[in-house]
Amino acid sequence: TVAAGTGTVTFGGAVGGNASLSALTVTGPTAINGGAVTTTGAQTYNSAVTLGATTSLATTNSAVDFVSTLDGTTAAGDGLTVNSGSGKVTFGNTVGSNVVLGALAVNSTGTTLFSSTVKAASLTTNTGGTTQLNGNVTTTNTQTYKDAVKLGASVTLATTNKAVDFVSTLDGVTAGSDGLTVAAGTGTVTFGGAVGGNASLSALTVTGPTAINGGAITTTGAQTYNSAVTLGAATTLTTTNG
Repeated sequence: TVAAGTGTVTFGGAVGGNASLSALTVTGPTAINGGAVTTTGAQTYNSAVTLGATTSLATTNSAVDFVSTLDGTTAAGDGLTVNSGSGKVTFGNTVGSNVVLGALAVNSTGTTLFSSTVKAASLTTNTGGTTQLNGNVTTTNTQTYKDAVKLGASVTLATTNKAVDFVSTLDGVTAGSDGLTVAAGTGTVTFGGAVGGNASLSALTVTGPTAINGGAITTTGAQTYNSAVTLGAATTLTTTNG
């Protein structure tokens, strides 16, 4: 446990690379410059975190919690991979709002929560578990969600002419409450599973060649497809007077 108040905490080398720590809790603006932090238990960062290098954070089925903001040092140059097994991964504040992250990958079979906006070169989540998006996600490269996705707010996902891929299902947290806008330019948008099957979206707007492969999309409001659409299965689109 490091309790530095407003003092900066700097990890200049790898942490737990030779023998992992049991846990790590840090209070104080935190610079992770050594490329890796490995613990068997939870990692909790209570203050703003900056990455000074492409970084890997690993736990053994334990949580990783960013309570405050997370940024890179070089725009789109400092990536992050989180490997937490079944542990929950929480981004409690903005990601990349001051300095855009590089490639961001989160591998958890538990819950991954993005509480606010995300700006990164790319975003990938792994198969298994659930990702909840409560803010807009903006990437220059691809966005790939391999696990089930839930929307905790009305969200816009934007790329620079790169693909957005929902491999699994997509739902709201509260039925009919939260909508989705996907702005992928010329990038392909793929819905691999049912959309709104468990909790309907409030609305759906998609720009980018769209592949509907999950068989069903359900919204309370309108569905707007601004680009060419292909159906990969027999499909039902449902709105409630939208």
